[in-house]
Amino acid sequence: MDRRSLAGAVALSILLWTGSAGAGGLHPAVDAQLRALPPGDTLSVIVEMTDQADPRAAAALHPRHARTARLHAVRDALQQLANLRQGAIRANLLREQSLGNVRRMVPLWIFNGLAVTATEPVIRALAARPDVREVRPDALIPMPAPRPAAAGPAAEATEWNIAQIRAPEVWALDPAYNGAGTVVGSFDTGVDLTHPDLASRYRGNHAISWFDPYGEHPEPFDSDGHGTHTTGTAVGGSAGGTSIGVAPGAQWIAAKAWNDLGFGFTSAFHEIFQWFLAPGGDPANAPDVVNSSWGFSSVGCIAEFLPDVQAFRAAGIFPAFAAGNDGPDPGSVRSPGTYAESFAVGATDLLDDIAFFSGQGPSPCDGSVKPDVSAPGDSILSSVPGGYLVFSGTSMATPHVTGAVAVLRSLNPALTVDELETVLVQGAVDLGPSGPDNAFGAGRLDLFTSAQIVLGGSRPVVTIVAADPAAAEAGLDPGLFTVSRTGSTDEALTVSYTVGGTATPGSDYAALLGSVTIPAGSASATIVVTPMDDSLVEPDETVVVTLSPDPAYIVGGPGSATVTIASDEIPSDLVIAAFSTPSTGGAGATISVSDTTKNQGGGTAGPSTTKFYLSTNNTLDGGDVLLGSRAIPALAPGTSSAGSTTLTIPAGAAGGTYYLIAQADGDNVLVESQEGNNAIARSIQIGADLVLAVFTVPVTGGAGVTISVSDTTKNQGGGAAGPSTTKFYLSTNSTLDGGDVLLGSRAIPALAPGTSSAGSTMLTIPAGTATGSYAVIAQVDGDSAVAETLEGNNTSARSIQIGSDLIMAALTAPGVTGGGATLTVSDTTKNQGGG
Repeated sequence: MDRRSLAGAVALSILLWTGSAGAGGLHPAVDAQLRALPPGDTLSVIVEMTDQADPRAAAALHPRHARTARLHAVRDALQQLANLRQGAIRANLLREQSLGNVRRMVPLWIFNGLAVTATEPVIRALAARPDVREVRPDALIPMPAPRPAAAGPAAEATEWNIAQIRAPEVWALDPAYNGAGTVVGSFDTGVDLTHPDLASRYRGNHAISWFDPYGEHPEPFDSDGHGTHTTGTAVGGSAGGTSIGVAPGAQWIAAKAWNDLGFGFTSAFHEIFQWFLAPGGDPANAPDVVNSSWGFSSVGCIAEFLPDVQAFRAAGIFPAFAAGNDGPDPGSVRSPGTYAESFAVGATDLLDDIAFFSGQGPSPCDGSVKPDVSAPGDSILSSVPGGYLVFSGTSMATPHVTGAVAVLRSLNPALTVDELETVLVQGAVDLGPSGPDNAFGAGRLDLFTSAQIVLGGSRPVVTIVAADPAAAEAGLDPGLFTVSRTGSTDEALTVSYTVGGTATPGSDYAALLGSVTIPAGSASATIVVTPMDDSLVEPDETVVVTLSPDPAYIVGGPGSATVTIASDEIPSDLVIAAFSTPSTGGAGATISVSDTTKNQGGGTAGPSTTKFYLSTNNTLDGGDVLLGSRAIPALAPGTSSAGSTTLTIPAGAAGGTYYLIAQADGDNVLVESQEGNNAIARSIQIGADLVLAVFTVPVTGGAGVTISVSDTTKNQGGGAAGPSTTKFYLSTNSTLDGGDVLLGSRAIPALAPGTSSAGSTMLTIPAGTATGSYAVIAQVDGDSAVAETLEGNNTSARSIQIGSDLIMAALTAPGVTGGGATLTVSDTTKNQGGG
């Protein structure tokens, strides 16, 4: 054996590990599928061999910053083991293929395994081999489905999401700090090569920059648009008028994970991972970072691609994965983002809130915090084939991190994956609870701060957390901040800070100094918040300490933390226990309201004011009109103050339905246990309301006959009614409509609230009116001259019979007669009709 062969054998012995004995065999899902498989049909499976290489050990043979050497070492180790261990099984499958029992065999080296499509006997024989750990389904991976979204705020030069992570501030430091010299990989639905924001950024040479495992497209193509959108956010330019990409100086390459029918197979995904390690067969062509805005649909730790991600990390390829859109339940983060080796990204919105759909941790794999960081993912404008669209999803958040990695590698190409993760986490803006949490991760991506950490050289990164975030007046229980630093501890480091929050220094807590010194030999120091007890009834208050920038250090994330001081006084709780108002009122009219303001809390309420508003709805808001107020004295727990207040309705109030709202503690001078129960509303009708209080009509009438009708028109509203007209119609039914005949009208004078006008009117039935049943309808305010609170109560109908109606009014005849006798009868025939 020569020295070269000996070295290879030694390396292989270091890199080799063996799956646990007895763990292999046929996956239950494959067994079930085989039982249902018709004889002679084939099934696609993944075959995992027992022996697997450890890519981390291969990479460790070279310095951690020697990325090219590590890439080659990882690829070589993986390929060497696969070639060594797959010889026998490949030969067996080739024989079966010649017999028609194997339709497809794809050797894989990203992990030691194969993708096989074969008949049942072949698959069962594979599972029985001692060198096979497991035969499992070649399952479908769901295509990501971004959420259509409304556009965000209009941008002048840079989209809001790119500005929010502070990418333009990094570009401004140096023109080359835009991803120049780096390559981003898109593991997605493809990319539109013709898009003006992406065409010039394609690395070129399809043999090393494009991979379609389905063999459908020889050059970059995207029939869905998802991959074009994510790639635009990572590296897009400003061809559409605004900057849409984080790293516009980077180049992109891509692999098409789903075929044109929308199906993505596990075996194809393994091929893509494998291709990214050595595009065109050469590890020198590998990207700096791969964006994977996809994941399994099922919850849990699905380790199918764990070896692939481990190989990425060992080779220095940053693995950015979407956390998934199945939040907000705990543990809703999806694999592969669940892996400790994956960098999972959650989604935030314009206001730095976590998006409701964003997948959350902890990781079902190991219980660790997930996502790792968050980034803008709600209402993101980016490129799609033929133009631009706004989408939402963690798919949209992930390429912000992908682009950030490209930018950071343009600052320092030697950064390892571990170092990149560290600066991304340290630079993140801490949101939610202090420190990493399972909604935001370490916080929202802040590329500028991360870049400062990279450029800072030996300067330490300082962070702050609330080690004890709960202080209390009772017992003078203190709160505690911890300020930490990275790097050398040989010398003392003084860190400056500002203090904010709702608590007042000197009265709520002992004033802080504004700086803290981390002593030599220590990596951290504490800031103590000492509360001061007082007799004021006040809410819980906060002390917010924010680290200040300084040439001696870099402020990382979290750079701010909060301690809350709990008050020990018992608050009051004012409510409106009773509120009486009139049901009607008029514009400019004076009304009287009565209220009982009660303190239902456990503490004494100081003097306050109950205010009264006029509103168009039953919710108090800034558009409501203040009508008046009543002073409320101090109220002991359980006591009340009752009183009446005279209010004037605004003169310009239009007729309609309004609400009178009473609000306890209207000036918000009291600290209450509940602040949302201070208001109560009562409806009031404002304006005139004309109705027919009385309406009499004769029961009969005839064509051409004049009849007399009487009405009393009343204003039952709270406001005055100007002069109006009551009109009378003849109708074939009791509902007034355009086909009814106007018979006459009566002038109504102006009516004060509650007053009436009574009168009679002579009406003539039209001469051609046919005999039958009709209705005479009276309509107050027939010309709609009066604005009323209710317009639907203006008519009243009475029935009338039109035409003649003959009846036998009387008939007499003899009581007894004989046969053949002549009878004499008498009758009275009467027309009781009106015609």
